[in-house]
Amino acid sequence: MKEDQILASWRDVTLSTPTSTSKPHLFWYALKTGEVEYSHQQFPLEQFGLDIQLYIPETAWCNLSVIIKPLLDGVISAFHRQSVACDCIMLQRLAALTGASINETEHLLCEVEYPVLSLRPIVSAYRESIKWNPEDDACVACRVTLQRSAKIKSWSMSGSIFSVVSNT
Repeated sequence: MKEDQILASWRDVTLSTPTSTSKPHLFWYALKTGEVEYSHQQFPLEQFGLDIQLYIPETAWCNLSVIIKPLLDGVISAFHRQSVACDCIMLQRLAALTGASINETEHLLCEVEYPVLSLRPIVSAYRESIKWNPEDDACVACRVTLQRSAKIKSWSMSGSIFSVVSNT
């Protein structure tokens, strides 16, 4: 497997500070409201990869093994488009988590300029919270790096999502 084409990329997208209990909405919302550049790629993709750089203050807590699943679920979900109608309860819950309005939340889920990944039910109401459903099984390559610096005052991330081709 090797990287083929960059499908979308982002630089210095500001993040709320993750914690040991962070969920995908933190990373999803940052990307959905940040500046992302898209290529004009033919879809659908069978396989893709991610390259993510996290920039964090030198003294900040960061246990990558704890935040990797919500990070990947949130980033991957940002490149899907919600394929089913958004129910009111889910929208209220997700809006409360992100601080966005219900209308903005629905817009971010359903209106994607270039849905790099498939249309699918990204998020749904589940028990007292929400359940994320990204197509993470199609992610066959991933690199996440951390950069700490005393000059960095808050968390941010840069990265790209790319198509993957077989070496054969």
